Amino acid sequence: MRVAITGASGLLGGALVSLHLDRGDEVRGLVRDARRAADSLPGMLVFEGDLAAEPNRLADFLDGADIVYHCAAELQDPARMSATNVDGTRRLLTAAAGRIGRWVQVGTVGVYGRPRNGVITEASPLAPADAYAQSKARADALVVELSSAGSFEYAILRCCAVIGPGMPGRFLYRIIGLLDRGFFAPIGAPGALVSLIPVANVAHALHACAMLPQAAGCTYNLADQCTVEHLMEVCCGALGREVPRWRLPEAPVRTVARLAEWIWPGQLSRAQIDVLTSRVRYSTEQIRSELGYNDVMRLEVVLHDLAIAIARRGLST
Repeated sequence: MRVAITGASGLLGGALVSLHLDRGDEVRGLVRDARRAADSLPGMLVFEGDLAAEPNRLADFLDGADIVYHCAAELQDPARMSATNVDGTRRLLTAAAGRIGRWVQVGTVGVYGRPRNGVITEASPLAPADAYAQSKARADALVVELSSAGSFEYAILRCCAVIGPGMPGRFLYRIIGLLDRGFFAPIGAPGALVSLIPVANVAHALHACAMLPQAAGCTYNLADQCTVEHLMEVCCGALGREVPRWRLPEAPVRTVARLAEWIWPGQLSRAQIDVLTSRVRYSTEQIRSELGYNDVMRLEVVLHDLAIAIARRGLST
């Protein structure tokens, strides 16, 4: 089987590369830094390119691929999100026409907005609230639109925050660092849910989306969740720290976050407070019932190991 993976040097792309190489498949990876990818992912055929800058050789990268996993995305820089996540996806989809079997799109549950409670399913309305989620919603729509014209199948997997060794983003790093120093406390009433998913589970679900005929033309949500209190218990147990017993009132913390967005951008935001006080659940019933998905890695195990690694390497600052 021929497999093409964008963002192959990232956390999720790398997991998919390893999965398919272990199966004996031919794997092509589109990356920004070919030398580093070749060193870290031996056995993969490397294609270098930046989706925001009209990379060459897209046709060669895609030609004859049975499966294309589109993992590449700009997560950090809002100024680059449209060029990479929307325009880059359009270029890839156009180049894929007549060349591939199935396109598997990595999406985000962020396209449903920032609901405060309730249950989100694949039928829930889209309400993306930030530049990243907006760009990913547009990219998903392009997949649905252009796959038909390009005569290839598609499946979309919308995930919550993907965690694992080497994960991007600093929010979880900072929470674990604050727990390690005794400076973290939950906000508001008990029972808030954090949505996190181990990278191994996402790779497993994407593989099901790629291989199973019933996944064609479907969109699935994937998330794992635990309470903030349970997250603290797991991480503090790994760190050998006491679990915080005090709580912060939500309204004053939101006021502080509003001021921090203006005075110290990037340090504390209302969106982060939303994450730590949300009670929304993302249903995984559809992917479990239709594709037979089951977790291959427990969230608690990954959180425990991450807490130890982050504390040892000083990655929490």
